[in-house]
Amino acid sequence: MFKLYQTLHRAKWLLLLTVLNIVLLVGFYFYLLLKTNIDNEKAFSIYEKSFTAYINQFTHVPELLANNRLLKAVILDPEAGNIEANQRLALMSELSGAKEAFIMDAGGQVVATSNYLSVNSFYGQNYSFRPYFYQALREQTRQYYYAKGATTGIPGFFLSAPIFDRDEVIGVAVIKLDMRQWERDWRQSGKNIMVADEHGVIILTSEDDWRYKTTKPLDDKTKKMIVDRQQFPGQDHELLYEKTYLFGPQIDTNLWKIDDRYFIVNQFTIPQTVWSLYYLVDHGEIIRMSLLFFLVSLSISVLFFMFYRERKNKAKATLASEKIKKKRRDALQTIMDNIHIGVIVFNEQGHINLMNNHAKSLANINRRSVKNIVDVMGIDLANLQALTLKDAVNVSYHETQLFKAGGVRLPIMFAVSPIDSISKNAYLMTFVNISRRKKAERELLQLNANLEETVNQRTQELKQAQNKLIQKNKTLALGNMTATIVHELNQPLTAMSSSLAAMVSKINNKNWDGAVESSNRLSSLHKKMSNIVKQLKLFSYPNAKLGECIDLSKQVAMNADRFKDVLDDANIELVEKYTHLPTSIRMSPLKLDLIISNLLQNAIDALSACESRKIFIEVVNNSSWATIIVEDNAGGVDPSVITKMFNPYFTTKEVGKGVGLGLAITYEIIQEHEGEVKVVNTPRGAKFIINLPLANEQ
Repeated sequence: MFKLYQTLHRAKWLLLLTVLNIVLLVGFYFYLLLKTNIDNEKAFSIYEKSFTAYINQFTHVPELLANNRLLKAVILDPEAGNIEANQRLALMSELSGAKEAFIMDAGGQVVATSNYLSVNSFYGQNYSFRPYFYQALREQTRQYYYAKGATTGIPGFFLSAPIFDRDEVIGVAVIKLDMRQWERDWRQSGKNIMVADEHGVIILTSEDDWRYKTTKPLDDKTKKMIVDRQQFPGQDHELLYEKTYLFGPQIDTNLWKIDDRYFIVNQFTIPQTVWSLYYLVDHGEIIRMSLLFFLVSLSISVLFFMFYRERKNKAKATLASEKIKKKRRDALQTIMDNIHIGVIVFNEQGHINLMNNHAKSLANINRRSVKNIVDVMGIDLANLQALTLKDAVNVSYHETQLFKAGGVRLPIMFAVSPIDSISKNAYLMTFVNISRRKKAERELLQLNANLEETVNQRTQELKQAQNKLIQKNKTLALGNMTATIVHELNQPLTAMSSSLAAMVSKINNKNWDGAVESSNRLSSLHKKMSNIVKQLKLFSYPNAKLGECIDLSKQVAMNADRFKDVLDDANIELVEKYTHLPTSIRMSPLKLDLIISNLLQNAIDALSACESRKIFIEVVNNSSWATIIVEDNAGGVDPSVITKMFNPYFTTKEVGKGVGLGLAITYEIIQEHEGEVKVVNTPRGAKFIINLPLANEQ
């Protein structure tokens, strides 16, 4: 009996939903009718404007033909200028866009036409029976008319205007427009559109089978008039539809049955004409849309009803399930209270569902005072997924501290894992006291600290021994370079002594020939000795200041320019390339001059035995670095030498050619300015690459 009651109750609700959806179906059906009516009115407004604009662009053409002197002369004298008149009409027809243009005399005979070369030429035809002819003669105004061509059989729209000679009408000028393009456009748009004349005869339509049928019955008089005018020769004017229904005064729409199909029909009158435009919409489409709406609406209603019933039944089941879960929680709590490991069960929001006695004891709390895991453990719920175990085999534990009474901190180790057996999206946390382990760790850290202190002490002693060894090596290196320095200074001193003796002799003898040359020689010798001393001083006492902010590209170009004479004397070509980007660095111009001078001098010495001699200098902006590239075409250097090139007092030149400090000083300056330098061999020769940090100008 209870099941029967449930079935009847459910059937009652389904019946009510069905009735409600039928009411919605009727409302939606009439909504579609009103929408179709509104849409057709909007479409008609667009069509009416485009149709009127199309016709208006041709209204002046018949009058232009009527006022043409050549065409008037053909009427007055048909034999004079007939060919020229036909050609004039063909040209004007093509320019205006009209299908055809022709001139008729007062008797209705065509005396000139644009299609004079066509098989169906109008020339010599008599169209006095056409209204556009006799009404233009009688009313002496512009006329229009739509008919099927009597000669070509092609329907068209005719515009005519009377031709006057003084105050007498001597003929009629006519143009014919081909309206079939409108029908093609309608067919392509997929719309059912047609135009009927004042008698209801369909003259334009998107459906070929509907052409020349009528939208209303024709009486015998109208039929005879159409035949007499030969408006539609060879056509039977049957009624287009079988039945018609009117929806009512609120909906200006008819329902026509055409060839076993029903159409919603809206009729509009085209302004300034006696024609009517008809829009036909397939009624079956509206029925299908209404039925689809009904099915969708009914389905949604039934689904909503079923969802409501399901939710109601689910609520009952949930209540019963909660009772069962409570019993299970109580049993689980009894088991947990006897485990000597802290256990807490909580949800995604941190709310505690279960906590055993050992957890309460470790945290020194009671169950009623704490409800959230954040208050117990202090963990961040936003990082809960990161703390959750991903692999049950390789367990990952985390450490934290519990704050107990009196400011005591209890170190613990815990792990978190998701569980689904108690409630959805629940987490299980287990934790233990690790105070003893932490004490052992502190003792181990103390041992490590003592060991680190011992290691630091031994390291300091090792550094002191290393410094003594370095000083000893410097002393040995100083002894090795003594012969070179003595030779480098002794040669210019000897030359200076000779020059001074020569100058004293010239002064005593008052002979001044060659005095200037001797003086210049003393100056160059002094400069050479000064450079040697300056290099030794820079190497021994480096300047810690970074120097001023300079434009690297500009400064390198200036330094290279000072070598032009030396390069020319050595027959060396200098190829320079500088970036347009900023290359400001912080460095003393003197130190940069030493870098460029040393690199250029090395390249000059390397090229001394070469036939083709070139040095390439380039400055590049590499984001946060400025790069100087100096390259020669001397074939490169021995790879075993590259690692020693920047060592102090190292040189591959013979005694007297250098002291081995140039590249060492270059290296020291670049290191001092936090830069880097390297040497590589290329197919051309040795390439020095220097990177210096760009300056941040304030």
